[in-house]
Amino acid sequence: MNNKKWNNYGGAFANTDWFDEFYKKNVPSTQHNISLSGGSEKINWSVSGSFLKQNGLIRHGHDELDRYTVNSKIGAEIASWIRLDYNTKWTRTDYEKPQYLTGLFFHNIARRWPTCPAIDPNGHWMDGMEIAELEDGGVTSEHKDWFTQQLKFTITPLEGWNIYAEGAMRTSNEKKTTSKIPVYSYDIDGNPYLRDSGYGTVSNVYDNRFRQNYYAVNVYTDYTRNFGLHNGKIMVGLNYERYDQDNLWGSGRQTYHYRQTIFEPSSGKHEDRRRLLEPRNCRLLCSLEL
Repeated sequence: MNNKKWNNYGGAFANTDWFDEFYKKNVPSTQHNISLSGGSEKINWSVSGSFLKQNGLIRHGHDELDRYTVNSKIGAEIASWIRLDYNTKWTRTDYEKPQYLTGLFFHNIARRWPTCPAIDPNGHWMDGMEIAELEDGGVTSEHKDWFTQQLKFTITPLEGWNIYAEGAMRTSNEKKTTSKIPVYSYDIDGNPYLRDSGYGTVSNVYDNRFRQNYYAVNVYTDYTRNFGLHNGKIMVGLNYERYDQDNLWGSGRQTYHYRQTIFEPSSGKHEDRRRLLEPRNCRLLCSLEL
């Protein structure tokens, strides 16, 4: 004992396997899939979806990944000279973990001596073993959505002549919240004292919102014709792309509950990068093959 604090490392006599202490041997993981399709001579369609639930191996605290996907596709011959194809894809991921589950934690596992106990004689988590940080030190949660749409018209006004009009849009939204809650250690009399675990001794929360939009339009035409033993093809088209990015974040101190992000922000920033990146691209495409 040192200043009424429990000794560790060279002053302790435990026999702890820290990999067994922090990791489970195995965890359940489930995935469910469903797929439907159908059609006729002029139309075909398909819809599929899946759900994945993947639990983490960490024994202290909780980490989990949930993923949802829905995909759909339809193709239709509207008339003998025009065809439509439309695809969509949606994916959502929800991920939660202890906010202390970072590179520093993984770095320290193999460096910790087996003589250090996980629990002190009074039944509290031992000071400096990083178990309290995982159990009570706050949570990081991430929620991400991706949605993609693709639409294509193929028009054939004459034999050998095709006109294509394609449009695509991809939208992604992300929300990340990290709460950092101070943890307590206990002396030999069971009295608590604040522990600075590298992120201070005042509760704080960080919240980030991020959005990306990508747009693409392709309009082009080609004409193919055979001249005896020779083949000729000409193509002319236009490509347009645009990329927008928007970011908003804020942070606050002296928060009291990690699942409620209601706070008076002590700092924050909003950034709209549409003007900064100048991401609009427009290209004229020409090709001639003989």
